[in-house]
Amino acid sequence: MPETTVRAEKTEGAKEALVVATVTGFLNIVAILVERFGWPGFLLCGGMFFVVEYATLEQKHKLIELYLLGQGTPYVACAVSALFVLVLMAQHSLYKRKLRVLEQRIGVLEREKDRVVTQLLEANARLTILDAKKSVRR
Repeated sequence: MPETTVRAEKTEGAKEALVVATVTGFLNIVAILVERFGWPGFLLCGGMFFVVEYATLEQKHKLIELYLLGQGTPYVACAVSALFVLVLMAQHSLYKRKLRVLEQRIGVLEREKDRVVTQLLEANARLTILDAKKSVRR
């Protein structure tokens, strides 16, 4: 009996490890997609995947008529357009913030590079002066 209990515990541990690895892998993929396309692109891709996989043919036709062809109430088209504009504005502000951080980092690196180059040039100038003095003494 104890042997079967140990095997069952090992099997449960392996299943838990597999679940954790699967969830971690999925979250890594989501993080990559969000980083590459932003939240709007990720949600759009997820919605498209859901519609392609799980919507019936009739539902797909209704979605095409409503959102792509603009048939039906004009309020839906206005709401979708307003949402699209809001998402664009949010994504633009996010990219501006990221760009500002990167520009600040570039400024810090430029100042550090200038400091190091100045030190190297001063050291090189001192060595050149010392070499010139040695050659004059000879």
